[in-house]
Amino acid sequence: MPSAGAPAEGMYLSSPDFTAFGPGYADFLTKHQDKYGGNVLSIFHAHAYDAANIMFNAIEEVAVEGPNGELWVPKGALRDAIYATQNHQGITGTLSCNENGDCSAPVIAIYAVTDRETGGEWPPAEPFWRPEN
Repeated sequence: MPSAGAPAEGMYLSSPDFTAFGPGYADFLTKHQDKYGGNVLSIFHAHAYDAANIMFNAIEEVAVEGPNGELWVPKGALRDAIYATQNHQGITGTLSCNENGDCSAPVIAIYAVTDRETGGEWPPAEPFWRPEN
C-alpha cells in the first residue's frame, strides 16, 4: 500500500483474516520473503497457494503417461479429483471441496489502514473487526 500513502491511513479494507490461518502461514511468509525479497502482493495469496496445491495434487492423481512418454491430464478426471478433495491441509486451514468445486472456508476480517501498511508492511497485522467464531 505504499503507493496509496498517508491519504489511505484511517481507511478500512476487508480481506481474509490472516490471523485465522494455520501454523504453516508464518513459515510461508518467511519462505516467500527469502525467495523473492519482498512481501506478498495479492490479498488472496494464501488462497491461491492452497488452490494451486489442490490442483497439483489432483494432477498427480489423474495424469496419464502415453506410450511415447507424453503426459496428459483428462479434464473431467481433473475436475472430479479436485471436487473430491477432502481435508487438504493448506496454509489457510483444512480445506474440503464440494460438488460445485468450492474448496474454501473464507474467514473475512476488517482492517484499519495504518502507517504500517502504507509504509510497505503487508499483510496487515491485526484485524480491526472479525466475526465471532
